[in-house]
Amino acid sequence: MNLELFAFVNRQLAGMLRAGLPLESGLRQVARDLQKGRLRDELEQLEADRWRRRWSAGDSPSFTSDC
Repeated sequence: MNLELFAFVNRQLAGMLRAGLPLESGLRQVARDLQKGRLRDELEQLEADRWRRRWSAGDSPSFTSDC
């Protein structure tokens, strides 16, 4: 993996989390900003797994932060 890209993704995600964006939304946004590729696929899969876990735990995710 390209270390510069990895560092960029980490900085982007950290900034979104500091701003109060839920992890799932941050992962989705970062993945959208990436070109097609392995890292994008992995982030999309991680985001989908996080949503599934929240739903199965009884949390009802809020979609308001995605607007």
